[in-house]
Amino acid sequence: MDTTDIRIRSLNEDDAARMCELNRQLGYEAGVPEMKQRMKQLATTGGHWLRGAQIADTLAGFIHFYQRPSIETGAGLVVQSLLVDAAIRGRGLGRILLGEAETMARELGLASVGLASRVEREDAHAFYIRQGYAVTATSRYFRKAIG
Repeated sequence: MDTTDIRIRSLNEDDAARMCELNRQLGYEAGVPEMKQRMKQLATTGGHWLRGAQIADTLAGFIHFYQRPSIETGAGLVVQSLLVDAAIRGRGLGRILLGEAETMARELGLASVGLASRVEREDAHAFYIRQGYAVTATSRYFRKAIG
């Protein structure tokens, strides 16, 4: 896939199937109806953005970020999801998508962009460090299924 003609755009429910395919590359399973529901929820919740990178007629990657108030650090932008098709990683698309979040943070007057990355994703960690991000905390994420 040639990455010279990239178009960044907002995503819509027509992108749900491709987003499911991309998510599977990182081990996250969701069906198209579930993805559409998630996208609808984000669209109706303020302070969330979902952008995609289109190359030719293919969605090659996407980013979801949101504004997060915080007692500890003050308001910032959080990158919840950043995914680039495995076939074209390393060609600058992740940097471009991350730049979308950084631009939004500046526009909103926020002081930082933060994100979490699973501990085993060392290639992703190296990418974030190359983009100027630093590890500022190490923690464990706890989850309890409800229902």
